[in-house]
Amino acid sequence: MQCGQELTMRTIREVLRLGLTSNLSLRDIARSLRVTHPTVQKYLFAAKSAALNWQQITTMNDEQLRQVITPRQPAEPTRPMPDCAYIHQELKKPGVTFALLWQEYKEVNPDGYQETQYRNIYHKFANTLRISLRQVHKFGDALFVDYAGHTIPIYDRITGSVSEAQIFVAVLAVC
Repeated sequence: MQCGQELTMRTIREVLRLGLTSNLSLRDIARSLRVTHPTVQKYLFAAKSAALNWQQITTMNDEQLRQVITPRQPAEPTRPMPDCAYIHQELKKPGVTFALLWQEYKEVNPDGYQETQYRNIYHKFANTLRISLRQVHKFGDALFVDYAGHTIPIYDRITGSVSEAQIFVAVLAVC
């Protein structure tokens, strides 16, 4: 059985039968049914939590049994989710940081996520984006130039004057 694959009701019933009527260990049951021992433990725990014995299980149909042993879905998060698309656009602007965006988020949503979780939510979103650009050029056919951020001050030692300089990066196309 592969990780994350759901068991059939027949296999679940067999797990419960072996776990509730025999003296086999969790690992022995898991080996015999080709499932993981935590899976066996999960279903036996659910049956014991519901105070079920094997006789009661045999009288239940599949849907009744599934309702009893399937864990309840957790409640929806009560915290407001950050707007990841907005964060993504704002981070492109100069001088905008996660800390600033999180502070804005917390001002509007005082019960919202803390900064680390806010960042984690955004990074999960960003990992789903398919950002790529493939350009094919002849060797030496194109030169790409981009400015690297803010200007820097250049000081003249003799006159003491200050002038601003742009830093740029140039890359020659290679194929």
